[in-house]
Amino acid sequence: MTLFNQLTGLRAKTGNYPGVTVGRSVGIAKSGDVEIAVEDLPGTYSLDPISPDEQVVAAVLAGEMSDTGCPDAVVIVADASTPHRSIVLVAQVLRL
Repeated sequence: MTLFNQLTGLRAKTGNYPGVTVGRSVGIAKSGDVEIAVEDLPGTYSLDPISPDEQVVAAVLAGEMSDTGCPDAVVIVADASTPHRSIVLVAQVLRL
């Protein structure tokens, strides 16, 4: 089960290959009486988009999507066995 599904209680299907997840999934997580919108974005290694799925991620994080503002928080799920593949994305997100 993905972190998104665990947080929201949904059963969103995901895939780990290019082009399978170009859209965004949105669900609600609850913490006590507070509802938190959780958005699952396509996987990417950089905010310099070269594909449609990477363009979605860059636009959402930059607050450029017409239906949402800038996120209040970001959770990056990275493969710890290959940190060199994710470190660029982590640095770019921290700069935002």
